[in-house]
Amino acid sequence: MFLIQLGRMKGVITSGILFLFWLLMLVVGIIPFYTFIIQKFYEENLFRFTMFYIYWSALLVQLLLHCFAEKSSHPKYTDTDRPACPQLKASFISKISYWWVNSLVFTGFKKSLVEEDMWDLPPNNKGENVVPQLERVWKNEVTKCKKYNDKIKELNEESDFPIQKSFAYEIKANGSAEMVPLATRKGYESKHFKGNSDKSAKLKNPSLLKVILKTFGKETLKGMCSRVFFDMMVFVNPMLLGLLISYTQNKEEEPQWKGYFISCLFFISAVIQYSIFHFTANRMLVLGLRTKMALVAAVYKKSLIMNNDTKKSSTVGEIVNLMSVDCGRVEDLNLMIMFSVSVPTRFFLCVVLLWRTLGPSVLVGLCLIVILIPINTVISSNQRRLNRKLMEYKDARIKLMSEVLNGIKVLKLYAWEKSFQEKVEKIRNKELEVLSKLNLLASARVFSFASAPFLVSLISFSVYVFTSDENYLDAQKAFVSLALFNNLKFPLNMLPNVITYFIQAHVSIARISKFLRSGELDPDNVQHKDTPDITIKVENGTFSWNENLEPALKEINFEIPTGKLAAIVGQVGAGKSSLLSAFLGEMDKLQGTVNITGSVAYVPQQAWIQNATLRENILFGSSYDKDKYNQVIEACALGPDLEILSGGDMAEIGEKGINLSGGQKQRVSLARAVYNNADVYLMDDPLSAVDSHVGKHIFDKVMGPKGLLRNKTRILVTHGVHWLPMVDSIVVLTDGRISEVGTYEQLMDHDGAFAQFLKTYLLENKRDDNKEKIEEVTHMLEKFDLEHPNIDHQSHDIDKRSVPISDNISTANRANGTTHLHGHYSTHVKPSYNRSISAFENASENMERSTPKAIRRRRFDKFHYHSNGTLNDIKPNQIDIAKSKDNVIYTSLSSINQEVGEEDEDEGSKGEIEEELKDAVLITEEETEKGKVRANVFTKYFRAIGFGWFGLIMVVLVIQQMAGSAANILLSHWTEDPLLKNRILSNTTEYKSRNIMFIGIYAACGIGETFIELSYTLLILMKGITASRTLHKDMLDNILRLPMSFFDTTPIGRVLNRFSSDIQKIDQNLPGTFRMWFAQLFHTIAIVIVISSNTPIFLSVIIPAAILYFLIQRYYVPTSRQLQRLESKTRSPVYSHFGETITGTSTIRAFGQTERFILESQKRVDTNILFRFALVMINRWSGIRLECTGSLFILSAAMFAVITPGVSGGVVGLSVAYALQITGSLNALVRTTSDLETNIVTVERVKEYSELKTEAEWVIPSNRPPVTWPDSGKIVFEDYKTRYRPGLDLVLRGISCDVQGGEKVGIVGRTGAGKSSLMTALFRLIEAAEGSIIIDGQPIADMGLHDLRSKLTILPQDPVLFSGTLRMNLDPFDNYSDEELWQAIEHAHLKKFVSSLPSGLLHECGEGGQNLSVGQRQLVCLSRTLLKKTKILILDEATAAVDMETDELIQKTIRTEFKDCTVLTIAHRLNTIMDYDK
Repeated sequence: MFLIQLGRMKGVITSGILFLFWLLMLVVGIIPFYTFIIQKFYEENLFRFTMFYIYWSALLVQLLLHCFAEKSSHPKYTDTDRPACPQLKASFISKISYWWVNSLVFTGFKKSLVEEDMWDLPPNNKGENVVPQLERVWKNEVTKCKKYNDKIKELNEESDFPIQKSFAYEIKANGSAEMVPLATRKGYESKHFKGNSDKSAKLKNPSLLKVILKTFGKETLKGMCSRVFFDMMVFVNPMLLGLLISYTQNKEEEPQWKGYFISCLFFISAVIQYSIFHFTANRMLVLGLRTKMALVAAVYKKSLIMNNDTKKSSTVGEIVNLMSVDCGRVEDLNLMIMFSVSVPTRFFLCVVLLWRTLGPSVLVGLCLIVILIPINTVISSNQRRLNRKLMEYKDARIKLMSEVLNGIKVLKLYAWEKSFQEKVEKIRNKELEVLSKLNLLASARVFSFASAPFLVSLISFSVYVFTSDENYLDAQKAFVSLALFNNLKFPLNMLPNVITYFIQAHVSIARISKFLRSGELDPDNVQHKDTPDITIKVENGTFSWNENLEPALKEINFEIPTGKLAAIVGQVGAGKSSLLSAFLGEMDKLQGTVNITGSVAYVPQQAWIQNATLRENILFGSSYDKDKYNQVIEACALGPDLEILSGGDMAEIGEKGINLSGGQKQRVSLARAVYNNADVYLMDDPLSAVDSHVGKHIFDKVMGPKGLLRNKTRILVTHGVHWLPMVDSIVVLTDGRISEVGTYEQLMDHDGAFAQFLKTYLLENKRDDNKEKIEEVTHMLEKFDLEHPNIDHQSHDIDKRSVPISDNISTANRANGTTHLHGHYSTHVKPSYNRSISAFENASENMERSTPKAIRRRRFDKFHYHSNGTLNDIKPNQIDIAKSKDNVIYTSLSSINQEVGEEDEDEGSKGEIEEELKDAVLITEEETEKGKVRANVFTKYFRAIGFGWFGLIMVVLVIQQMAGSAANILLSHWTEDPLLKNRILSNTTEYKSRNIMFIGIYAACGIGETFIELSYTLLILMKGITASRTLHKDMLDNILRLPMSFFDTTPIGRVLNRFSSDIQKIDQNLPGTFRMWFAQLFHTIAIVIVISSNTPIFLSVIIPAAILYFLIQRYYVPTSRQLQRLESKTRSPVYSHFGETITGTSTIRAFGQTERFILESQKRVDTNILFRFALVMINRWSGIRLECTGSLFILSAAMFAVITPGVSGGVVGLSVAYALQITGSLNALVRTTSDLETNIVTVERVKEYSELKTEAEWVIPSNRPPVTWPDSGKIVFEDYKTRYRPGLDLVLRGISCDVQGGEKVGIVGRTGAGKSSLMTALFRLIEAAEGSIIIDGQPIADMGLHDLRSKLTILPQDPVLFSGTLRMNLDPFDNYSDEELWQAIEHAHLKKFVSSLPSGLLHECGEGGQNLSVGQRQLVCLSRTLLKKTKILILDEATAAVDMETDELIQKTIRTEFKDCTVLTIAHRLNTIMDYDK
């Protein structure tokens, strides 16, 4: 009672010890219970008799009460909407029988499970409790290594070799450097150092394996101990088999109850065995889930603080591989540790018991196993090497696929899909070549260990019968030995898998460890000390992107007073973005100090947009304040966009802002920063993507002297010279150095390079011809207004301030014009600047992709802005693209539905809002199949293998089972042979010949079986590779042919999940699963046939047991299958979020949102682990029931042996020995059936993406254009209409216009007007709804996509580069010579930069060209365009990211190089298209 009460006080709701105590007391009381009744004890002592039965009844009541759990006195709360896990309220008996899982299984049987049907994870398995454990141990391990390495440093101070900095910290004079958990700042490789003595010391790396063992070692050790107990219990049945055979051979002399007792012991022993097994397996599998959870969190956290060296060596695809494949392998390590314990335990016990049975002869057989050890050592060494190579190829493939999916639009525009497909398949073929070698080694290992038990038994039996005439192999010795050898077969069969898993886990742990030890950003790069009046201060700063490159910024010295606006200007590649990165701590600080006071908000040059609602993108984790939010929306000019977007600010934004234009993305990014209300704002050219009118509005409302940020410290990187008179100070950068610093007036008065450029350039802009052109455009637009009075004036209002310089200069005279920014002047540098004359905001072809058929306008604070900055509630009108009398092509809001009625007051009703939000969803939810896996999925896999090969595999398997069964039947006849039973004839030749005959036949059957099994294993594994190659090829081929609408609505992580995790399972798991399933199926059939032929009455048990098996499987398989689907589905958001995080790490760190993103990742991982946990639980639920049912077979076989008269010992031995196998075989069959259905889901998922509807054919042989097409470049639009996806509005409406060959045409219009949609239509990224486009007399709709796209050239708005050399990015397929490449680079004004690179054209570009500025990336794309040089050129906001002088030079190049070509240009700088024909 004391123990019970103590448990209650500690919150224990059930006690296994007390349950077992009452159970044992009850069982022990059964004997006196029976004895007292039989002996009529009540006649002697009625009181004692009565009291005993009262006592026994009380024991029974106690036992029944302990079958239920008490109500917890410490309720556990859950922080999710899911109900608490039933395991928390389960009793001991419910836990060991997994009764608490019933509700889930029954729900899964009644309907297809969905995420809402799941309960929550138990608290001890949640990331919030698991992850800190590993972090703490890792931190301690790193600290120990740091101390050790410090000692080594002291011992080697006199060394001739420089001491390398420790992996975890940088050695500093003050010793203040600290290590960041789970990561290291500098990469480190072990190295020996020699001092003055001859002794050598080696720096230590932190051991991830040691950390894992320290974190989870105690639980692992408990699991190992319980596994040892299970292995000991396994050998009880062979001993009972010996007793049963002895009983049947002496049945007349033995009491009958003894036979029944032995039979019952078989059942009890089996139930105890499997209870222990499932308890152990559950512990180890759940421990594996915790390990994976902790490692995934470690990898994710590391990815948030990677430095540039690590980013270059570890791409998104490679890190996804670490999370999906490597962490998964470490997850399985615990289970393999459990199995590895069985090998020595069972081997030792088997040797001891075989010694007792066969004597010393068993040692000869066991010597064979010793011989196999060095052979398998060699195999293991080769497997380890090949596994590393396999992972390298897998990383390379996933890395390339990640880049292909990110740049899929560019691939389609350039018709590069086929070439990149060949690149992927080339890597894939190398990967499968390595996998083939691994499968050969695995087959050799399986053969060696699978043949070992038989060969040991053959040698042992042979030595036993021939070493002495007294040795007779009777049934008891033969079948007890056979049962022992069968017990040895499991660990020996598992040993190859265990070794393979250990090798894979070793490689994976090494890979994860290497990543965790790789370089990271130094938190000391930027200090955050409070300094009065000075917010940003840099002293003698020198910065580099990595230690192996020349510094990108040198001798940086300046400070910015609090509340001032500073502009940073310079040419492309001058270091403007690098300077902001240095402020953020993104660059390696080689010397100097950087201090920033207060919080930071960052607006990157390429806006980073999350796959979330527009409001969530702006709030970015902050609480919603309606008034503040509306104020920010108005200031950032997002009001009209909210009217256009279905769902307003609750519209879902696709990955990378796919359904927003470039200007919209930039304004959302700016709004995020403004709403954040930070102390310091770093803005990297945020106005480059907007027209001058919107730019003026944003400047005045946000960053100007009267803007929302007027009291904040602001740094603005800009190419817009017209903003400079309105800033407090200007920093001029040239070649990574500050050439001039001062106010606009100071720089003009100084008359340095900056002032000379401004005067010279602006004088040129005031020439009459330019003035006339500007006036002409103004006149045309005013005339257009008169003809179309309903058009929104905002779209074509020219900023008057952009013409006369005097107006700009006059605005600079402010009362607080004096700056406190300190710097130095330099006159030896001549930077280049230009002036933007712009009127129209850039558009994107994706504006309408999320707009449904009926655009619903909300009363969400609708406003619009005019040139004076006032807000008005207006409705944009629509017109189609038309050709004006003045030859200016102008587009307007063609994306809006033709008629939008006035809103009723009740428009905001609940139903309409819900419908509107439903329409606002862009990213489709990942679909999962429901119910049973369809037969066509299996058919697809078998077709990929080859039906002929599949039939051959089945024939081989049947022959193998026949040979194995024949060997065991022969053993039964051998032990019962009348001649051999006659011991008097033991010395005769006939007696020995009979033994030789049996041994020979036994050897032939057994050896034949092993070789046939080798053939079967080789066939199914190698043909599995064939199937995997086919499935991967089909999916890749189909993915590259899918329309852009698929990629707009599907996260890249979801697609990568198919190519990484799913393909990995098809490669390595599915062939083995099929192998095991077919083997277990045919083995089970063989067992039933053998037992039934020897004991026909056994068939009476088969039917009821089969019904039980069927019912268990009927409930289990649907639940297991659907959980596997949900697990796969919830895995995709983990990778999608990770990929999204990687691309936005700078923004996340700048805003201090790291912890929030870590928690979000942890939440998604928890959700995925929940379904993995549920899978483990229902596997245990199924296993315990199947094995208890299977134990009935053993009980029945033993009982039939007891009650059947005249049965021989050989028959009993054969039947019971097979019955001992049938339990495991049937259970394995059910489990592998479930495994097969869950693993075949990967084929189902791959098949889904292999059969999606594709775009048009790449080449139509019957309708190919002439080789010289297009020869003039004439483009005709005939009543052209199109939409992005079925069900959406038209984005282009009845366009009819002609573009003559060789004409230069500018295309302008406001956001959503359809400018980029027009360009997209030319390349048939979207197909016509009505009408046609004709190029030089050829309708483009009738020809193949590659025939069309390869004949057009586009310079897209977003520059896309791939990881690899600069040469590869310019000419991926080596079609041009180096001379041609250099010529293109020179014309793109990039020669100076490329020539300065140490490797020149072989310079390695990071993933997505991350080690180049946006402007440099755009110039690389321009070089690529100049190489292709077709008759038609399309420029889509191609120069938005470069300075104005570079823009002018580029335009001159285009006019020269494409003077005879048709050029269509989308631009928001009017001077770009000022001299165009239209």
